[in-house]
Amino acid sequence: MINKLKFLLFTFLVICIANSAQAQVNKSLKQELDSLKHVYKKNKSDLTTEKRSILESRIFFIEGEILRSNNEASKRSNNALTELPESFADSAKKSRGAIFNPYEDYSSYLLNLSQSDCCSEVEDWKYENYVLSYQDFLKIKKVNEQIDFSSINYPLLHAAIFYETNQERIKAGVAALKFHQSLESAAYGHALDMRTYDFFSHTSVVKGKEGVGDRARLAGFDWTRVGENIAISFGIAYTASTPVYTPDQNGGYFSYEYKGNPILPHTYLSFAKAVVNQWMNSCGHRANILNVNYNYLGIGAAHFSDDSFYMMDKFYGVQVFGK
Repeated sequence: MINKLKFLLFTFLVICIANSAQAQVNKSLKQELDSLKHVYKKNKSDLTTEKRSILESRIFFIEGEILRSNNEASKRSNNALTELPESFADSAKKSRGAIFNPYEDYSSYLLNLSQSDCCSEVEDWKYENYVLSYQDFLKIKKVNEQIDFSSINYPLLHAAIFYETNQERIKAGVAALKFHQSLESAAYGHALDMRTYDFFSHTSVVKGKEGVGDRARLAGFDWTRVGENIAISFGIAYTASTPVYTPDQNGGYFSYEYKGNPILPHTYLSFAKAVVNQWMNSCGHRANILNVNYNYLGIGAAHFSDDSFYMMDKFYGVQVFGK
């Protein structure tokens, strides 16, 4: 009885500490959100298109982080689905009046984005690097390093998927897409929401963010055409449907042979190739990737451990296309 009481007391203390830490995180996020909203409201009429878009995308992301943070405090669950739903694409109705003015100086926009407060957490990848050629991108050392699932460089992972997507367009004779922060915020937010709220769909369970068009517009992209691809992909270099020995059989790792060589984590580049290939092998998703009517692209990914299959490392992947 005494041991049971001690256990209950210990559990209560752990929950209190966790809730206190969560409250502190939310307080910090709320302060940043209030500050950004104040700046946006006060200066909206004077902001350039690029600065307004950057602010809106950051506000969108922080609002999502607060909701996800609150949900994670009470429930931590992961999706076990491994199939691709149909891709989604939509066009604005003429009466909707959706207009997006492309940036006149794209290089300056990317430089502005890298130096802005919204992106200060980016360490190894700068948004201005999106002007690099594919060949120069491949020269980045970390691109070919294995993904450390405890410390994922998401901006670089998003960039790798972005570049591999454009490679498919170039091979098909279609113009390459430009990066857009608002579409990245929409994509990354949706990937995180699918992980947090345990769903796998183009239709979000989060009020106000139900459709990809809603998410893109909230993130600052005033679109005339929008599309989205989503996927669940393996974080390790595992070939789907191939018989595999599990960690409980091997002593802690997956392998194709009993006690054989471990199936290693993907590199940033090999994961990007795998998920883009996954989309390209599906007619609807391929159509989105090669659609000549899109000008911009944003990528999002969110890691999770699949508790339905020995905690195998997987990712939700999202592409958001826009015009």
